[in-house]
Amino acid sequence: MAFDAKGLSRTRMGGTSAAGVSVSEFSYATEDAAAVVEGANYFPGTCGLSKGDKVSAHMVLGGTPILKHYMVTAVATGGCTIAIQTATAG
Repeated sequence: MAFDAKGLSRTRMGGTSAAGVSVSEFSYATEDAAAVVEGANYFPGTCGLSKGDKVSAHMVLGGTPILKHYMVTAVATGGCTIAIQTATAG
């Protein structure tokens, strides 16, 4: 399937860094499988996501639902790049 803008909503405005960069948290609901959502440019560059935003994706809602958290690592005209969020020591 394809990205559906109706499934994406901003759930929280985050803080702003000293450089003026702000981040937000989004929720995304879809019937798509994780492999589809994780594909290149699934989220269009015009969907409102910014580098550093967090997306909680609720996927496969018509089957066995799963939840994964992603970090937006880049935004370009062609689409957004996301990475699975992991807990690592800084």
